[in-house]
Order: sequence, then structure tokens, then C-alpha cells
Amino acid sequence: MQRNLVQQTFVREHINDDVRDLALKAARYPDVDMADALVQIKGYQAIKQKVPAWYACEALQFPPTLSLEQSSSEATARYKAALLDAFLPMESRKKGVDLTGGLGVDAYFLSETFEEYVYVERQALLCELAAHNFSQLGREQISVQCAEAEEYLRSMQPVDFIFIDPARRDDKGKKVFALQDCTPDVSALFSSLREKCRLLMIKLSPMLDISLALKQLGDVAACHVLALDNDCKELLLCVGQAEANAEAAASPATQLVACNLRKQGDVHTFRFTREEENAAPCRLAAAPAQYLYEPDVTLLKAGAYKLLTQVFPLQKLHVNTHLYTSESLQKDFPGRVFNIVEVLSPSAKETKKRLQGLQQMNVATRNYPESVETIRKKYRIKEGGQLYLFAATLADNQRVLLLCEKAER
Repeated sequence: MQRNLVQQTFVREHINDDVRDLALKAARYPDVDMADALVQIKGYQAIKQKVPAWYACEALQFPPTLSLEQSSSEATARYKAALLDAFLPMESRKKGVDLTGGLGVDAYFLSETFEEYVYVERQALLCELAAHNFSQLGREQISVQCAEAEEYLRSMQPVDFIFIDPARRDDKGKKVFALQDCTPDVSALFSSLREKCRLLMIKLSPMLDISLALKQLGDVAACHVLALDNDCKELLLCVGQAEANAEAAASPATQLVACNLRKQGDVHTFRFTREEENAAPCRLAAAPAQYLYEPDVTLLKAGAYKLLTQVFPLQKLHVNTHLYTSESLQKDFPGRVFNIVEVLSPSAKETKKRLQGLQQMNVATRNYPESVETIRKKYRIKEGGQLYLFAATLADNQRVLLLCEKAER
């Protein structure tokens, strides 16, 4: 698996080059396996931002693009590793197993505090690459096993921790989301998975219906909805003993955790249970106030709607309009905050003239009968700029256009 020095040097010297241009110049480098070099250069370019901790290692080897696209980022992998503290004290981290190893990013970060860790993967090429890369990266405690997840699970002895990330594509390469459509089927293996570990962590698609998944599995301690810069990346289901977290241990209800990791380093986290959301009254606004609040996508995916009006001194525009308002600025709100510059009526004659005069703004709709594209065409609005236009429905079912600008906080 180790590339020769010529090949390795070429990759590092051209690591920032356009691979399409390099492919056209292949004849200039007769001593280089250009097809392989291009795969490796694309791999390093992909991990430069996605897994920066790996980028400095000069001898890594990468698989075809799909495995790179599907792999976790360093930020989400570190988040998973930090989650271990809520369930497994350090003295209980003897052995862990990743049943769906893939590129190995999750295994690399999750394995750091385990004495022994097993990477299991059904594709022989990925196993070969992972064994090489773990050695280069100094993860000597990771052993590699080429096997089907179901097969390995049946024969393995109980361990402290199991991680599983089922493939979310069918035999034809089409994306799937339901538990039973993924490979392996976690719902079918759930009893066996629980019996073989103290903590089970399942990574799933953010497109999955959370309520349905929790109903199918039945015994989930926590569901984390994880986003990077408000782009929802994955769902993490944790099943196990919350012995290191007294608060979680005291509550039998599934904890829903909406977490948005920001590039600038700050983290928006909101914790609740479905029972708390269902029991919460929803404070509705009679009219939009000074500030408008748009929740992070993780909150909307997790289903925190009414509860936001109880945790923060906010009012909701409509029970089905997931926008909130207040007279005073709530700096800690987990989402974007805007100053409402003007409240416009879609039916008023002067509204068209007002908006056409502004020409450029960012348009969004919330519980509104017309699409963003229709609104842009109607008012001749170009996308972009510093202004924001929210088309929404209020509590009295009145339609409004809220002209806003971002609030400083």
C-alpha cells in the first residue's frame, strides 16, 4: 500500500493543483501513475477542510470519491468522541468497535481514549487503506477486520462501545433514509447491538423521521441533531447507561439535543424532551415586534417549536410559522436574529413599488402560499445583499412581508 517516493513526492508537490489540468498533462510524467496520483490529490484536497488533523500526514492513501463524500468531518467526529463522556467513564473504555468503518474518520477520533478499538468494514480496499492510514496516524490501538457488520456482530464478544453508521444508498446508488432501507438494517439488529455493548451510538441521515426512528427502536437515551454552520449533517442516537450523567440517568425520556457547530467556534445547543415540547403552551404574537428570530435548522429538525416561547421571552408569529418575535433583543437565541425594518402587506399597491426599488434581497417563506421564486418574479427581486424578506402568516392568518436586516449581537 505504501507508494514509492516518486509517486508520494508528486502528490505533495501538486496537492493544490487542478486535477483536470493535471490529467491532461499526464504524458509529461511517465514515471507517475497519474490515475492513482489524481485520486490521492483529490483526497488531500477533500480533507484539507473536512479533516484538517489528517492533512499534515504526508503518506495517507485515499479511496474513490464516494467514500470521501460520505465520511464524517473532523468537527462532527470530535463531537461524537466528546459524547462518550456522558455515558462511559474513562475506566470503562477498554474496547470499542466500529461496525461500518468506511474512510475511518469516526474510528480515528472515537478510538483515542480506548485501550483497544476494532474497525470493521466489508470492502477490502477500504480495509487496506484504513490499516495503512491508522498506522501513519499513530492509532496503533486500532485493528482492522474485513467482514460484514452482521457477521462480525454475531461472533464478537461483548464490548464497552459500538458505533454503527449504516450505508444510506440502495443497490442502484439511490439515497435512502428509513432504518429498514439502510445497510445494515439497524432496526433488525437493534436487540443484538444492545446486548453486545454498554453504549451504542448510531449515526443516521438528517432526513430520517426522528419520531418514527425512536418509535421503531424504543429505548434511546439521547438523539443529537448535528449541524455544521446551520447545515444539518447527521442524527446521532445514543443507547446505553448514562452513569456519568446523573441528569440523563434520572430522566427516562429521550433527550433531544439540537447542536449547531459554527466555524467561528461558538456552539448553539438546545436540549429538551418531546414531552416538554408537547406540554408547552405556545405564546402567539398579536403582531411582529422589533426583532425577528429564525431558529437553527437543528431546532426545527428536532421539533422544538412551542418550547422556544417558554425558554426565551419570545412570541411565535403563528402556530405553523416557525418564526418568533420580541421587543427586546435575545442575544443567546440559537439561530439568526433580525431587526424588522418594515411590515408590508402583499396586497397593498405601494408594496410592489417599495420592493422593486430595493432590487436585491434574500427571500424566504414560512407558512406562506407562494414560493420564493414567485415572490422574486412578482417584485423583480435579485438574490443577495444585506436585506432579508420573510413572507409569512401571522396568528390571525394575515399574510405579511417582513423586510429585515441582520441584528448585531
